[in-house]
Amino acid sequence: MRFFSSEFAVGFSLRRPLLHNWVGTVPQVTKCADNMLFHRTTVTNLNANDFGDSRIFTGPLWNSLDWDCNARLWGGTVLVAGNIVSYRNLHADDSVVVDADFEVRPDGMDVHLAQRIHSDRETLECEAWRFVWNGKTAAVATLGIPRQDAGASRRGRVAGDLGAPGYGNLSCEQKSGDAARLQVDSLRQCEIGWAGIVFGQPTSYPQQLHSRTTAARGAI
Repeated sequence: MRFFSSEFAVGFSLRRPLLHNWVGTVPQVTKCADNMLFHRTTVTNLNANDFGDSRIFTGPLWNSLDWDCNARLWGGTVLVAGNIVSYRNLHADDSVVVDADFEVRPDGMDVHLAQRIHSDRETLECEAWRFVWNGKTAAVATLGIPRQDAGASRRGRVAGDLGAPGYGNLSCEQKSGDAARLQVDSLRQCEIGWAGIVFGQPTSYPQQLHSRTTAARGAI
């Protein structure tokens, strides 16, 4: 399922909770054939040692000390109603469940995320949604802009922009809900980067998941 305009284009999988396509544009230059997302799944696209790496798929993610659970392994339901794509009851088991609604606009989209946890499993990463960028298309970077309410701390709050040279920027802002943050990293040998939406405050790793329900609404 693909939505597009002169300013923005995004594609969704109807079989798994995956984004297959994300395109940005700049004034007078439309590059709708270029995909900003990394979603390859075959060994010919990655080094042999990286095949099956849970970091390369755009969608929900849960990596524990015992196993990794990437977006291809999450089940649930998908519904398309007009310009809204809804993934509901996404889960690998009943311990972590994610609901994700994407409301597409001509210039971006609104993302509604809810996460329910019923687990005490020691966890390395738990992201309600991870965006994985294709470094061969453009070096997408997450740009942190200090907020006025950040205070004197060097680790204050920031508002994030997703910047891709030659394609333009997309601002990323939390509109409402519980505390949420972006967890940013990269795998340079495979030319990918990512930014995952995580609920809660930063903790030491491995962290202990506790039963809770969290939700947030943001705009991109």
